[in-house]
Amino acid sequence: MAIEAKFLKAAIRRRFQVCDSDPKLRCERLIDNTFNLFGHGQARYQDACRHQARLRPAPQREHAAMRVLISLLAALCCSGCFGVPVERVGPKAKEQQPLAGPVVAWSGRGSLSLILPGRLMSLTTYVRHSAGGELRVAMVEDGGLMACDLSYGESGAVVHHCRDELVSLIPVFGAMFHGAYAPAAAEEKMGWRSGRRREANDKWNRWYGGDPVTLGYIHGQTWPVTVGDYRIDNGLLVAHRVHADGPWGAELQLLLDTVTVGEAPPP
Repeated sequence: MAIEAKFLKAAIRRRFQVCDSDPKLRCERLIDNTFNLFGHGQARYQDACRHQARLRPAPQREHAAMRVLISLLAALCCSGCFGVPVERVGPKAKEQQPLAGPVVAWSGRGSLSLILPGRLMSLTTYVRHSAGGELRVAMVEDGGLMACDLSYGESGAVVHHCRDELVSLIPVFGAMFHGAYAPAAAEEKMGWRSGRRREANDKWNRWYGGDPVTLGYIHGQTWPVTVGDYRIDNGLLVAHRVHADGPWGAELQLLLDTVTVGEAPPP
């Protein structure tokens, strides 16, 4: 009897190995093939096979469940249900038009700090927004040399000049300057999400909140950017701090010192 039981266990083990290697095979076929050798013990084997199937689900089912879970997490991240560091719109501010960069001509001067792996830079930065809607940004080194000269308009971004070591940061500059200081979109292009106003386009999402309702966060195809420290200078409400967080501890931060109204000559 002990020899018979040992032989039965070995046969069951071989059959389970076949079942694991080929999920398309059914346990009923394995039962028929196996117990043609014995003629008894079929009930015990069938119970064991079904118990094994419950304990060890088919691999494709595990993978399908994992794909569904990953898809749900990705949808939550993309929808901005969490991770958006913007205050919700106040109850008395829900009818306000969201604000970002001023629509009129203005200019600002400040400093841009770059903390990069192995490098630390500080550039004097000039931001000019024309009445026609073009945004021009010039970054100048301490010696007066132009480090980067960019412009943004309806036709897109134009790189007039940029040092080689800063070329990889051009998309980040786009989110920091164009994303932060371009005027807010029209009301019909705005939506609501988690108590905040959201403006979405093919490059990034801009999130608005608080009271007054101002731009506070940008995320999309590049580093996430936070916008804050809004002040009224010469009648204009302008963000004086723009911060971008990159990988490996990299950071870019713009601090505006002065803001003036009207067209300004290039630096």
